[in-house]
Amino acid sequence: MVQCLLTALMAFRCNKESVDCHKNIKASNNSDKAVYIEGYRDFTPNGYPGPSPISNAIRVNPGDQNIRIMGFRGECFEVLYAYDPTPFDLIVFDAEVIENVPWAEVRKQQLYIKKYENITLDTLRKWNWSVVYP
Repeated sequence: MVQCLLTALMAFRCNKESVDCHKNIKASNNSDKAVYIEGYRDFTPNGYPGPSPISNAIRVNPGDQNIRIMGFRGECFEVLYAYDPTPFDLIVFDAEVIENVPWAEVRKQQLYIKKYENITLDTLRKWNWSVVYP
């Protein structure tokens, strides 16, 4: 029984993206500035500082379309939200700021360009799994 369950779970993990399984969030940058877009649950001046987006986010250059910006180890967002439906925020940072200003200062002064707040599974579905900036 346990072996069957493990086999089923492994098969589920190996599923490709489909209508019911989205493994990535993509971004398009229609501005004239390069940006970093990163997901946070606590981006406050006094919250956990976390890593700078430059360490783990993808730089999205002007005109870039459908660039993968976020995923969770190959898991479907639908499965992740089933376990933890807590919304998150996507924050857009000017690449020049992120690359030249200390991260502690960016957080302290909230130096971001745009903040998409309280993103849920329904939000991602409405966006068709892609955020378009601006």
